[in-house]
Amino acid sequence: MKLWKGRTEADLDARADAFNRSLPFDQKLVTKDIAGSIAHVSMLRASEILEKEDAIAIANALGDMLKEAQEGTLALDPQAEDVHMAVEALLTERIGDRGKMMHTARSRNDQVALDLRLYLLEENRKLQQAVKDVIDALIAKAKDHTESLMPGYTHLQIAQPVTFAHHCMAYAQMFFRDLDRLLDCEDRTKYNPLGAGALAGTTHPINRHLTSELMGFHAPTENSMDSVSDRDFVLELASVLAILQMHLSRLCEELIVFSSNEFGFVSMDDAFSTGSSIMPQKKNPDMAELIRGKTGRVYGNLMSLLTIMKSLPLAYNKDMQEDKEPIFDSCETVLHALEITAPMLSSMTVNTKRMREAAAFGYINATDCADYLTKKGMPFRDAYRITGEIVRHCVKEEIPLEELTLAGYRSFSDQFEEDVYDARDRYVVGDGFYPGGYLIVATDGGSFSIFDEREEQPFVSQDFMGFVFITMEDGQELVTTGDVYDEELIEFIEPMSGRLYSGMYRVGTDIPAGEYPAYATARAIHNERDAHIWIFDDIPYGTGAAVEDIAFPYETTVELEEGDYVRIDSAYIVIEEE
Repeated sequence: MKLWKGRTEADLDARADAFNRSLPFDQKLVTKDIAGSIAHVSMLRASEILEKEDAIAIANALGDMLKEAQEGTLALDPQAEDVHMAVEALLTERIGDRGKMMHTARSRNDQVALDLRLYLLEENRKLQQAVKDVIDALIAKAKDHTESLMPGYTHLQIAQPVTFAHHCMAYAQMFFRDLDRLLDCEDRTKYNPLGAGALAGTTHPINRHLTSELMGFHAPTENSMDSVSDRDFVLELASVLAILQMHLSRLCEELIVFSSNEFGFVSMDDAFSTGSSIMPQKKNPDMAELIRGKTGRVYGNLMSLLTIMKSLPLAYNKDMQEDKEPIFDSCETVLHALEITAPMLSSMTVNTKRMREAAAFGYINATDCADYLTKKGMPFRDAYRITGEIVRHCVKEEIPLEELTLAGYRSFSDQFEEDVYDARDRYVVGDGFYPGGYLIVATDGGSFSIFDEREEQPFVSQDFMGFVFITMEDGQELVTTGDVYDEELIEFIEPMSGRLYSGMYRVGTDIPAGEYPAYATARAIHNERDAHIWIFDDIPYGTGAAVEDIAFPYETTVELEEGDYVRIDSAYIVIEEE
């Protein structure tokens, strides 16, 4: 017989009974229902509403049931209407009529409100930790890439240069705010509705402050009707989770785009990628795509909850039974997404070279040029116009802004001075910098120019990836974005995966003399530009021209002799077969 059967005489229609039953989903609340019942019975005993012996018997049996529930061995009657009835029926089965005393001074209305608050408080804390893990992963990745340049975008168009660290920390800030929202939501959820009864409290002399203390709440709720009839704490968490999932979706969208061949900024670890059932070359960012896709269901859950609550009169209505599945699903979905995101970020490989190449495209430092002029006192709109003219000139001449000579800058405005190059380091032979061979290192890509004494124009100016050897003589000046090392101090350069990528190498030191296959990089092929290999018989850029300049679209073979210097761009040489 139904525990609530009093006023009604006939049994529920079997279809209505099944339709009414919530145990299939609200059994998730079983540990919270039992814990709340233990606190309630303890209060009933302290308030002398239950006899000591009865209260102890009930509490002890509930304690056993709680342990079984936590271990996953508690067997509830699957035909029970809901978790509250299932727990009470099992308790009564174990200890007899004493079990029927447990519900004194309580309604299922305040009981379910309590259970749901306790459950969501626990889920909220899990979510907080998972968000912290994602933030930690972003911060760790940022620390590794404080100097890794990449394009910053507006309208998905290249806008200004930023670092990958800056990009990562933008998302970290979003998740910090999500964490704050979870904490705020937790704070407002920690109020105890137990004691509100069905809607108007109880005639029993209960102590709501005691149950609040026993369960770790701030205080009892203040209005009994509000206590059982509103679910704004559910709606608030669902809203916070929708915002949080939106941030995850944005992050995953960029990971999907950035891992494509067209960008190639990042590569997802195999542990978080899948292959194609038909195309063996593919590596799909499926985890990121699933996280992005699950955003729709989290949004839908919020809308479901808002729709359930929008027209309910005071106080409790059966409609509110439908609040559990959406919020349960949102908690579970977002938690799983967070638990995937943190290790996916940590294991992700960042292609700093590709990002630096992309950052060098599109005159991305034009805004810096305009800012330079404004700092000299020029109105911004005039600085904007002049910078646009400079960019147009550089596009026509096929040179980057940083390689425009000072005379070239001054042809547009006499406000330009030597400090326009301050973003680059300057080395003057004879001023603490000595003649000889040097290695310039810029693994993410860089540039250098060499000037003869008193000459406006550099006699050599190059963009490069990796590292290049140069020779400096008396009276010369080097301007570079890279790090400069004495050539004699540089040790053997270790190849990656048996391959030498963009950079310059000494034959006989970094690579044995011999004949080697060379291949264009995927980026070069995609952009329909030739790969290049130059061979020098001495340290270049100051002492000699290339002996051989090899441009090729796909693959070629190079012959290297002892003492040669070989420079590679948009290509790689295979020196060890896998």
